Amino acid sequence: MVNDVQLASRVRQILRDTPDLSESGFFNSISFMIRGIMVCGVLGNRLLVHTGLRNWQEALGQPHTWLFHVSGRPVPGYVLVGPEGLTAEEDLRSWIQRGLDPVLNLPPA
Repeated sequence: MVNDVQLASRVRQILRDTPDLSESGFFNSISFMIRGIMVCGVLGNRLLVHTGLRNWQEALGQPHTWLFHVSGRPVPGYVLVGPEGLTAEEDLRSWIQRGLDPVLNLPPA
């Protein structure tokens, strides 16, 4: 699966001023991490968002989302957002913020 370089660029632009941000490969995606914890990633043409367990079910109830699976098993706390849910810049920002919130609220390691 080829990752959407335009979507990755849009995510980079939104996160560009985020302290402690790093980028790596995770689950065959381009992953954006803070202090080693994944915030979000680009997997094909979809956004993988680490919502955390507290907000996971609510996020799955949003349009254009579905469970993220690894080897056929769902991964709690992560959702995939399809390209239809990411066309507007404000929607992409909102999903990225959903990934940032649980990570930024963790105590420093």
